[in-house]
Amino acid sequence: MLDSLNSLNSLKELLFPVRCFGCKALGIEICTKCRKFWNPHFYIRSIGDLTIYSAIRYTPVARSILLGAKENSYKLADQLIIDALFNCLKRLPPHILRDAILMPIPGSRRSIRKRGRDFLYEITKELGERSGLEVVSGMKINRTLLDQSGLSALDRKRNIQGAFNFNGPVIKGEILLVDDLVTTGATLLEAKRALNANGFSATRAITACVAQTLNI
Repeated sequence: MLDSLNSLNSLKELLFPVRCFGCKALGIEICTKCRKFWNPHFYIRSIGDLTIYSAIRYTPVARSILLGAKENSYKLADQLIIDALFNCLKRLPPHILRDAILMPIPGSRRSIRKRGRDFLYEITKELGERSGLEVVSGMKINRTLLDQSGLSALDRKRNIQGAFNFNGPVIKGEILLVDDLVTTGATLLEAKRALNANGFSATRAITACVAQTLNI
């Protein structure tokens, strides 16, 4: 089913002209004007004892690219996100990458059914292939969650708290959590908690985009 969906999406991209994700102008996936809003940098943010490395400031252009990948499975959008995450990896000190293991934040069963794929797992797998780093999954969501996008910082924390379980293999290495966007950090901190509960440590994460912190 997933292979058929990927083939359909690839055919759709061939049949319909490419438009800029930002301004919808015909031509390329991101035009010169909008490229300035998707120009990878290197942002470092600490939330609790978790250090988060990000490449892109979250803007309407970034939002369109993330939605294009997550909701429409556009491969061009996938590649822009992978490029941003790879930019983070290139900026990390060699001693971190030496034994690094990439671990994607899990998608809910509902979103995976709706999209026909586990968006972030696929992104992370491609990132692993490009970087040569191992990818480990095993993080699961154990209950139904509200959509985080419409919640305050405090409500996001309450919504996600205790929602993850880790049932993966024994991990020997530096775990790098992977997500597409960090806003309050609640999701990444919950992933860290689930790993800690199973005796593993995660002190770092990479995200394609970083948004302005929400008020409580």
